[in-house]
Amino acid sequence: MFDPIKIVSLDISKPIKDIENLSGYNKVRILCKWKNNPVCCLTISVVNNICPADLIIKEIETKTNYELIRRLLLISLEHKVKIDGKFLNEIFSEENLNEDNQKPLITVVVCTRDRAEQLKLCLDSLLQLNYPNIDLIVIDNAPSDNSTKDLLLNKYPQFRYVCEPQPGLNWARNRAVLEAKGDIIAFTDDDVVVDKNWVNAISKTFTEEPDTIAITGLVEPYELEEDSHILFEMYGGFGRGYKPKWINIKDNYNKRWQYFITGQFGTGANMAFRRSIFNIIGFFDNALDVGTVTNGGGDLDMFFRVIKFGYTLKYDPNAIVFHRHRNEYQKLKKQFIDHGTGFYSFIIRNFKSFPEERGQILRLCIYHQLFWNASRLLHSFLKPVRFPRELIFAEIIGCFIGLFRYQKAVKNLRTIEDTFGKVNYQVNSLFNYEEETRTERKLFAVRKINLNKELQPINDVKQYQWVRAFVTRDDKLIGSFDYLNNFRNIHINQLKELLINNIWIKIINHDSSKYWETLSGLISGYRNFVTPECIPNTLPKDVSVSIVIATYNRPNDLIACLKSLTEKNYERNVEIVIVDNNPSSGLTPPVIEQYPEVKLVNEHKKGLSFARNAGIRAAAGKIIVTTDDDVVFPDEWLENLLAPFSRNDVAAVTGNTLPFELENDSQLLFERYGGLGKGFEPKEFGPDHFEWYKYLPFPTWDIGATSNAAFRAEIFHNPKIGLFDEALGTGTPTGCSEDTYLFYKILKNGHKIIYEPNAFVWHKHRKTMKALRKQIYNYSKGHIAYHLTTLFKEKDFRALPRILVQIPLYHISRIIKRLLRKSNYTLLLVLIEMLGNLQGPIAYLRSNYRVKKLKREDSKILINNEKIISTNKVETIL
Repeated sequence: MFDPIKIVSLDISKPIKDIENLSGYNKVRILCKWKNNPVCCLTISVVNNICPADLIIKEIETKTNYELIRRLLLISLEHKVKIDGKFLNEIFSEENLNEDNQKPLITVVVCTRDRAEQLKLCLDSLLQLNYPNIDLIVIDNAPSDNSTKDLLLNKYPQFRYVCEPQPGLNWARNRAVLEAKGDIIAFTDDDVVVDKNWVNAISKTFTEEPDTIAITGLVEPYELEEDSHILFEMYGGFGRGYKPKWINIKDNYNKRWQYFITGQFGTGANMAFRRSIFNIIGFFDNALDVGTVTNGGGDLDMFFRVIKFGYTLKYDPNAIVFHRHRNEYQKLKKQFIDHGTGFYSFIIRNFKSFPEERGQILRLCIYHQLFWNASRLLHSFLKPVRFPRELIFAEIIGCFIGLFRYQKAVKNLRTIEDTFGKVNYQVNSLFNYEEETRTERKLFAVRKINLNKELQPINDVKQYQWVRAFVTRDDKLIGSFDYLNNFRNIHINQLKELLINNIWIKIINHDSSKYWETLSGLISGYRNFVTPECIPNTLPKDVSVSIVIATYNRPNDLIACLKSLTEKNYERNVEIVIVDNNPSSGLTPPVIEQYPEVKLVNEHKKGLSFARNAGIRAAAGKIIVTTDDDVVFPDEWLENLLAPFSRNDVAAVTGNTLPFELENDSQLLFERYGGLGKGFEPKEFGPDHFEWYKYLPFPTWDIGATSNAAFRAEIFHNPKIGLFDEALGTGTPTGCSEDTYLFYKILKNGHKIIYEPNAFVWHKHRKTMKALRKQIYNYSKGHIAYHLTTLFKEKDFRALPRILVQIPLYHISRIIKRLLRKSNYTLLLVLIEMLGNLQGPIAYLRSNYRVKKLKREDSKILINNEKIISTNKVETIL
């Protein structure tokens, strides 16, 4: 039915050679490892009884190069070195990768029953372990003869032999827990061959991650010679991928039923526990698993309890073992029945034990039957499949058998306990769990990670449910990620994986040529991926800059803003212009007195556009930067913002605006609303983009915000662009959108705008829900007012389908998502947005009338002043 497949492990950090002597094989399954760590698995065709090196290289090149880059990045994070060819021998040496520090004693347990011949291969592999502090035990479970005992005494004296007379794999496992000398217990089976680094990987995780209680690892096939071997792998096998995972029910409590499908996290053939956890969550259930009428489920049940009680289970692919699958089809078929029986025995056990989880367990059963059994069975009728239908039926039959087997197993267990007495399971351990202290719990922590410094765990976030981490390198922001830590600190291994999983491609872009060069040097024949290093443009230092900041009765925020600006050493002429938009309050001048180098401008007409225009008129710089008084600036912000102006075709640049903190609901909801940041990738907007949109307006609101923007001063003197529209913006009836309209005019008139994410600032979001609701209401009014402005002033009829169709549909979709619980954005804020949109036309009319009125009043004042001046001149002459 199937051709055999050769199993090969290949260290791809070394030059790759042809795999020879493949007569009788059509394919090779290659476990690609980077030293001791798995990267991926490739299946490659055999050509003329060999698997050519160039074919292997081509597969690696097309399918795994980015995974190798991730591996290089992980190694560089672990060993605190920059990836560079001359350091390769140093950082990849076995000595460095297997540092022989003080390592904990680990007890390795093999449970076996009447399989002495099969056991030999397992024991031989265990003797090859390169771990220095190990306790080896073989538990002989209810043996029918002395063959296993004799084997160990005569050929394997390094192992302790323990006989457990009661039949059942969990009886053997529990006996091993009692007999273990180590505080960490690693379990495997007698039909397994372990990788030499297996225990090292387990030790590393338990040593570096104190909150990890249980570990499962990668289980690869030892051979794929028979149809039954290949069919089991087609079914899914025991492998669970090549990336580590941390499983904790708190991470997604609403979907905890999915976590109770614990087979997705590993198997009993490769698992390890801290010994003391058994005193807390209980020992293995003796009514479950092989040797009882349930025929399985013991490992699933233990994983379930680890997760159920809130502890962390880690899947660590670096802990590798190779499993010898069933050699005969009929044995495989029985295994499928046993899988179904064991799974539903485990389900019934926990349905009885945990009444509060019964709803979740029922949901799990429905999902399992519909999306696993029924769907596979249906596909087998709809189209030809190689996987035999009778194996699917075998598992379904096993599921129904499992509904009744646990009760029978419990009765058998009681009979045994009545006959031989009940075992008192209790262990002593050196490992103690810290009592969790009750503290005030908060929603979001904002933390900063600098990759130029030694990576440290985040140990101060136990009072926070979420962590938002902003990552910088060489004073440039390269990305961020959110992590649901659920009141747990983030240890160093998790932090490395979070960095790699979320922003690794952005990290390597910084040194892309070195990473690709390293790959091409390590893999023989690898084609050259070297990318020329990008030399960042800089604006000449003789170009002067004016930073315009409008303020309105916020002296404390203004102090923090000015402090972060004036403490920097600028290499160019930088002018700071503060515009007081409420001079009558008297709050701003005392602040400015502390900064004599700052220019103060008064603007009595209320409105952010009036204030900014007053600041622009007073500014002397060739580049004018606009920002707000509730912003704090990193060191490299200004030069990063100015750099794109080295291109003559750039008229404006916007930067990234990130939350200074996320300490309360209003700040978090504003981020869910969309925040002020526009991502971590640079973008370019030009007239072509503006004109490409045929039926809908170009989304100028995605360009950025004038809380972090810079403009060539000359564009404000261009009659087709001009200053900010004073009918739009904060402090006017419209509430906002003065920036989007200015961007609109810049693009419409043939100029380009660059979004530069490395020019980031920290913005202080509103701290009260009342302020947030007002802000969102104003944004919604202003958005409609902006489109009406483009409609009437620019004759841009694309505004109509946006106002009449797209925006209403957008609100409807968000309401539906909220009702279906697919969104965390509140209905109240959606309704506030809708109300603001409805008020937009009225706000537009009111605001334009207000501007005309204020201009008429200014004209009268100007005329009166001219009359006074004229009269005074006459009197002087007389």
